[in-house]
Amino acid sequence: MCNLIKHAGQGCVITNVVDLYKTSKYNQNAIINITRKMRDEEREDFEIIQFLGLREKVHFKMDRNYLQKLYGFITSRTSLKEDMYFKWLIYHKEHRGRIINS
Repeated sequence: MCNLIKHAGQGCVITNVVDLYKTSKYNQNAIINITRKMRDEEREDFEIIQFLGLREKVHFKMDRNYLQKLYGFITSRTSLKEDMYFKWLIYHKEHRGRIINS
């Protein structure tokens, strides 16, 4: 999830799984952690977005100053490509709630 935010162009444009917002109740790290937790609770995107207080959805622009002021949300949409996120999402859904021992 962190890499999709760090490389927002890939997440927004190529895989189409990241949405950007102007406002949030939380910082970016908290957004990622809360999203993971709520996904494990099988919450829908709209519920997570509402809880996080994400408002004013905007489009991606290749401009660092513009992007630094925004908050990224990784949606539950299926990736357009079978990339690293797609594989992680499948794995996460298969292992949700299980404790994996090494």
